[in-house]
Amino acid sequence: MAYRLNALRGSCITARDGPAGLLNDVLFEQDTLAPHYVAIDQGDRFPGRRVLVPAARVALDPSAGMRVDLTREQLRRCISADKHARLVSGRALWGYRIEASGRPIGHADDLLLNGDWSVAGLVAATRDWLLPGRKLEIAASAIVARDAARRTLRVDLRLEPRVQHTGR
Repeated sequence: MAYRLNALRGSCITARDGPAGLLNDVLFEQDTLAPHYVAIDQGDRFPGRRVLVPAARVALDPSAGMRVDLTREQLRRCISADKHARLVSGRALWGYRIEASGRPIGHADDLLLNGDWSVAGLVAATRDWLLPGRKLEIAASAIVARDAARRTLRVDLRLEPRVQHTGR
């Protein structure tokens, strides 16, 4: 099952000994989009403090509640969420222009995540292409390049025929 990052943001995360904070973002390796960290906003415990927890330590199962395999004291000692040269924020990918066959087809509206935090795909808002105002789910295997300077993702829809229309 794939989870939408937009829907997960703000979800409560529980530590071994109580509330840990809220899901803020996921950080990925910039070239492969492999998940590295889950950013947790510690909110009322430490206002404005976001910590980075290795993605493998956070269980992604919204129906059972997200849990981190650490205590609140261990979370307090986690690294603070600062810029990391080799990592890209899931939220930073939103709004990226999506191109197929050299033509724009819309923009990235959301990320689809697997239960291990890996990228299953993306949701593209198509604007004026194909189905105006609609959204498409595009599998991660169809993403062939990311250009951070141009904020562009290039996809090859011939590689992944399982593009799904998700409605408005």
